[in-house]
Amino acid sequence: MTTGRTLCSDLLLALLSPEKETFVVDSMHWKAGLAGAAVVDAVLSGRLRLTSEGEPGVRAGRLVLVGAAVPEDDSPWSEVLRRAEGQKPKNAVARVGGASSWHDRAGQLRDVVMADLAREGVVSAHEHRSLGLFPSPRWTLLRPAERGAVLARVRAVLEGAGTRRPEERDASLTGLLAATGALRAVFPGLEKRWLTERGKAVVKGSWGSAAVSGAIEEVNTAVAAGVTAAIAGSAAAG
Repeated sequence: MTTGRTLCSDLLLALLSPEKETFVVDSMHWKAGLAGAAVVDAVLSGRLRLTSEGEPGVRAGRLVLVGAAVPEDDSPWSEVLRRAEGQKPKNAVARVGGASSWHDRAGQLRDVVMADLAREGVVSAHEHRSLGLFPSPRWTLLRPAERGAVLARVRAVLEGAGTRRPEERDASLTGLLAATGALRAVFPGLEKRWLTERGKAVVKGSWGSAAVSGAIEEVNTAVAAGVTAAIAGSAAAG
């Protein structure tokens, strides 16, 4: 059974490590996952839709705005709509997450989502300083049962993969966790191969998680290319 929270809230709650008080995947992966969750949230809520083949006047496979215009404000949710409109899902994830710019959009979205969870009393926020100098946010999980309920829904989707159709929201959440490589971390007691196979099956059936996978792959490729170029430049200079 789902809650009244956003898909973004469920995703970050699932990713939050109770022991380390931060996320179980690195920033590149949680940012792509959060951006994907925001785009899927907008589709599930009816603010965006994915165009189909043969629609007059639009290209297939693009996200388009439904109904009222985007509010003229600077909220992260309005920014999601503005940056996703007219884009392919994979490009929308990159644009919403800030992968294509220096602006940390995903970080701002994270702060809003975690603040909502703090107001609910699910987490409490505090600051951690690495080496006593560099501040970074941490969140203490105050109601572990809330995270447990989210993970129970995810596990039910994994167990039923290929045999029964889950709720679209739960399938999206599970696919996003699989696409960000988080399933092994959030289910340490489950068999790794089983998690990988079931996760792939869920991702394959979800355009949202497939878009996240594609965005992460593109970022990885770009990072690898930058490292290679830096090494080559250093060698040439030497």
